[in-house]
Amino acid sequence: MGLVFSEEHNDNVIVLNELDYGEVIDLHGLFIALPKKPKKTDILFHDLPKKEQCWRRLDVPAEIQKTKSLDDWNERPKEVRQKYEEYISEEFRRRKEGIWFYNNGVPTYITGSHYMFLQWSKIDIGYPSFLNFQREIFIHMDACNKDPRSLGQLYTKTIPKIAAVLVYRCPKCFIYCYGSKTSISNNVIPIRTIC
Repeated sequence: MGLVFSEEHNDNVIVLNELDYGEVIDLHGLFIALPKKPKKTDILFHDLPKKEQCWRRLDVPAEIQKTKSLDDWNERPKEVRQKYEEYISEEFRRRKEGIWFYNNGVPTYITGSHYMFLQWSKIDIGYPSFLNFQREIFIHMDACNKDPRSLGQLYTKTIPKIAAVLVYRCPKCFIYCYGSKTSISNNVIPIRTIC
């Protein structure tokens, strides 16, 4: 599906979560329905004071941090793997559905790909920080993936250098996140750009 007609907006709305959607945002003329905001206690960092509410990586269990590959994980004792089944299932749910977190008192939705980028991807400066322009890029990428009218997403080189470095990482994460969701997929990640 991916699209619904909205009388209020007199236009099609791209739905990110077809099961349950809430607020519709206008992302530069493209109407996108975010997933419904969960109850306060289900939003990350709800228990922190407003001034401390910002994106931060969630703690990763030491046993999982030590894992270098799927083969490495499969060689671990069954008891260890079972101990972290719930944690791993929750990470896959977040990857699929995205998450909500409090950002200075504001409930903020990020897509599953954006969550994976922030939580699990190391870049040249370490783990990335939350930046709202990246949030918009990831929401747009997710919308492109769900919209049957979409032919893809185009990046231009008119953005500042620091933004370009961070935007360059987003497509790699997108390819990984979407390309690795199925067992049958061919994906290419360019190692250099030719411009």
